[in-house]
Amino acid sequence: MFWFIVNTLAFVGTPTGLIWGWIAWSRSRPDRTRARSVSLIATSAATLSLVILFAARFFPQPVTQSLDKIGFCVAAAAVLTSLLGYRRLIIPVWLISIGAVTLWYGLTLP
Repeated sequence: MFWFIVNTLAFVGTPTGLIWGWIAWSRSRPDRTRARSVSLIATSAATLSLVILFAARFFPQPVTQSLDKIGFCVAAAAVLTSLLGYRRLIIPVWLISIGAVTLWYGLTLP
């Protein structure tokens, strides 16, 4: 049951969050430039954390450990930044970040 939850979050939650987040950001109102730019940063950071944590698997051990820490920090920063942007983008950014971490967890197991 545990692996079902991890795999569901990684392989269903991440793409759903990516599509939902980018569509929601593109539909945001351009008149609120601060909230729009903060939401862009949060959505981009969550997407970047997914790429960092996935790409870290293809490097040697010391580089992998450093990239893992950077990926976690970027995911955490995306979650915190999403609280300052549009409210409707909080859930997609959280889905992307949690999905990235669960995907990393699944990839690091022997």
